Amino acid sequence: MTLSEQCVSRRDPKCKVLKSAYGSVAREGCRLPGYGSCKPTISKLKNLCADRLRRPEGLKSNCALSCIWIIVTLLSLFAALHLGTSLTHGQLLSSAKIEGRRVSYFLGRNWRRLTGISSSNYTYPGLVPPYVNDSFCSVPSRADLDPQHGLVNQSANGPEFPLCLAVSIGDDGSRPQGKALPYQLVYTRLFGALKEEVEASRARSGDKNKEDVQVLVGVDFGSVVCKMLRDHAEEVPGMSAQCRTFEELEAGTRCGLLVLGRSQRFVPQMSPLFSRAVEWKKRRSVDLDCPNPQHEPPAIPEKDWQPTVVTGFSSNHMAVGLLMLRSLGRAAKEGTSGLFNVSVVVYAMEVFLPEHQKLLDCVLDELNHEYNVRAEMRLFDFSAHPKWMRINQDLGYFGGTGEYAWKAIMVHTILRERGIAVWADAGDRFKDTDSLVETLKVLKATGFVSRKSHGTVWTRTHPLHLKFLRANLPGIWDQENCEAAIVGFTLKKYKEIARPWFECSTIRQCIAPDGSDRSNHRQDQAALTLLSILSRNPCEGAHNNFGHHLDDHPIDTAVTPGVYTTHCYVDPLRLDLPQGTHLDQAEHSGPYLWH
Repeated sequence: MTLSEQCVSRRDPKCKVLKSAYGSVAREGCRLPGYGSCKPTISKLKNLCADRLRRPEGLKSNCALSCIWIIVTLLSLFAALHLGTSLTHGQLLSSAKIEGRRVSYFLGRNWRRLTGISSSNYTYPGLVPPYVNDSFCSVPSRADLDPQHGLVNQSANGPEFPLCLAVSIGDDGSRPQGKALPYQLVYTRLFGALKEEVEASRARSGDKNKEDVQVLVGVDFGSVVCKMLRDHAEEVPGMSAQCRTFEELEAGTRCGLLVLGRSQRFVPQMSPLFSRAVEWKKRRSVDLDCPNPQHEPPAIPEKDWQPTVVTGFSSNHMAVGLLMLRSLGRAAKEGTSGLFNVSVVVYAMEVFLPEHQKLLDCVLDELNHEYNVRAEMRLFDFSAHPKWMRINQDLGYFGGTGEYAWKAIMVHTILRERGIAVWADAGDRFKDTDSLVETLKVLKATGFVSRKSHGTVWTRTHPLHLKFLRANLPGIWDQENCEAAIVGFTLKKYKEIARPWFECSTIRQCIAPDGSDRSNHRQDQAALTLLSILSRNPCEGAHNNFGHHLDDHPIDTAVTPGVYTTHCYVDPLRLDLPQGTHLDQAEHSGPYLWH
């Protein structure tokens, strides 16, 4: 791991030590005449303690050109305002919009040209593309099917493993290459094959209390793969894994069964370094080229799509979540009659107390009978997913929030059932009918809606996340973030962005890589942002009157216009929650509805 990966935050003590150490060297260099003598040392210091990967070359000149264009545009508008006295207010606004479009087109055109995303044959650098050419789907050769491989040296005295896996990535993700093996395939197919073999081995033994199956994984670039293997081994009972680079493999290592990928699209999986150091008896070949039929969108006719709002919350968000549901009911009743038959699925992220469940049931009953919104509640089954994804436990990097990975899983489930799914955070609010109706109209037309959020890729994305998706492309660092509080998909964009977002959320090193926290990474939001850029689906379409982050306000101010009164309870709702499920801020008027 490089220092730039370790020092992911400028507040990291390691970075402070490095800065102080190299700072003295820099000061000594500055005693020499001229500033130039300092520059190499200062540059070295910045690179050592940078909390982001180095920006690709060519970005600076493009930014300068863009700034010049913006300045010229502003000057032209200023001249029109002061010299063109005959222009009306509406004409000035129209001119401003036209100039704004020109600036957006200019910036977008130059950014796409630098990244190469404008090319017609562009494909995701870090994910399996939406389709795979049939020419890459080949019938296994005789060598692939032949399980026998005689030991080169029967007297070899190296370490012995019942199960081995050889993985050739092709690059470390810093400078993406077209034929590099996506980390996603390593996790889903190669690690999936390992899991099957471990389970089969333990089933053959018939003794569940036997020792763990020892697994050896050899890889050319291990910075991401070895962390993925560690996470995977934690979820596979009876598996003990070691991860080594090809250079670290001990000569004479013996394997009972070798799992090896087979691909024409990606880099060759058998490395000479591995084959010289390791000997095996049998081999299992795993296809990496052909698409998985289970990853195809369901065949639901568009006329049968059911627009569905998806949300989820635990006890500490119930009060504000009920307000969001009530605002949805009002917006649906006033604006969607004859246009959309809106439904809502509420995921309970824990078993609620009886008095809290009664309130939720009452609001859902109101939606069904008074607002004509088909509403249902489902209990999210955390036991079906890795432990790191669970909430209310100190297991994740973010204090037991489950890395927010459950959001994409909930959306993906409903999308495959209904054809249209719109996620809304519990702290969101449909302020008027347009916030619902116009958003759904755009969604049906484009297949994907979201909107821009604060910050950029540079400020809210961990470098290892870009490595995983191989998205360290020129110009990507200054792109605005997408908002994950409101995001919608249809099956039109299933392969392009919905499915990749779901798959990233199921892999810990994708959605929440080691060393990430809320100061340098935004989990589901960061993944959505990069995938929207790579798939050329801009984050837009969600209506401006869609409110969000109302859970960051005191309870007394969280009840705003946008909801009708309810017979279920009296506003503002104050719930008695177990200690630790919400924050009490003594300097304010009351508890915050906060995660």
